[in-house]
Amino acid sequence: MRVREMISTHPDVQGSTADKLLKSIEKCDSCAQTCTACAEACLAESTVDQLRQCIRLNLDCADICMATGAMASRRTGSNVEVLRAAIQACSEAFADAVKSAKAMPRSTSTAGFARRVMHALR
Repeated sequence: MRVREMISTHPDVQGSTADKLLKSIEKCDSCAQTCTACAEACLAESTVDQLRQCIRLNLDCADICMATGAMASRRTGSNVEVLRAAIQACSEAFADAVKSAKAMPRSTSTAGFARRVMHALR
């Protein structure tokens, strides 16, 4: 079931969903998946030792985005300030992952893919 459909069934929402929030949840989920896949691809590179920081940044980004998406999906009660801080942290972690992807050695097979995907998620 899609995010919009699921959240709209929540008793506290009563069919009224916030489009901006839904897009944020979807971006968080997509970012987490992409950063996890990028880290995994880097682990398979023959030059993995040169990609340690990139892997770390991608895994950190994936974790914070996954947690942020889950927090944003909760519609019972509210914790706006913490959610804002999590979204900001997610944004900063993603910016670090993008910067790291751009700095990847061009000799790695995942470098071009990582740059394109990170650019598409912006």
